[in-house]
Amino acid sequence: MDGSAYRVPVRDEDRIRAGLVVQLVAVATGWPPEVILDIRRRDAGISRARRTAMYLTHVAYGWTLERVGHAFGRNRVTVGAACQRVEDERDAPEIDARLEQLTALLTAALATAGRGAGEGAA
Repeated sequence: MDGSAYRVPVRDEDRIRAGLVVQLVAVATGWPPEVILDIRRRDAGISRARRTAMYLTHVAYGWTLERVGHAFGRNRVTVGAACQRVEDERDAPEIDARLEQLTALLTAALATAGRGAGEGAA
């Protein structure tokens, strides 16, 4: 291995849906999407935003940890650790409420888009 980021082929639909989550988290946190996705960033706030995006992708879409990992360029163990940490943080009522709101927004966006929207429908 050359130390580069973990990458596997990802379907366009998965990339788009994960991108929607990242955009939503960017709006909620104030961190730009490219910063959230940049593996080199170590700031605690950025890491929290990245964990939140992976968690929401897993929970709102019902994706496996491996599928989330592929979309975010991480392995399933990293995604699992991120999701566990966010789940632990949900003990705080304000964090739980915020995650519920973000999940509801994602669910509404997907319902509005409909099933055919990801298949190249114009």
